[in-house]
Amino acid sequence: MGTISRFSLNVNFQYRDAMRANLYRLNFVLRRMGLRPTPPGASRVKDMVKSIAVLPAVWAKKHFEGQEALGVMPAQDCTAAIYFF
Repeated sequence: MGTISRFSLNVNFQYRDAMRANLYRLNFVLRRMGLRPTPPGASRVKDMVKSIAVLPAVWAKKHFEGQEALGVMPAQDCTAAIYFF
């Protein structure tokens, strides 16, 4: 028998709905901080910047929620990072 090769490919897509949801997430946090963010659709550049700025917080929340369920990390540590953005 010959050598068995294995190949794995993971392709991630960021859909417009997810990017738009990120805008609403950040605007919510900014309003809670007392700021008045521009509404989604008012500026394409601002929308893009805000959507990208939220991505690390969204990733951290998804990543650490799984860790919390395993008992690896207390809930307070991940929620503080989420509300920072």
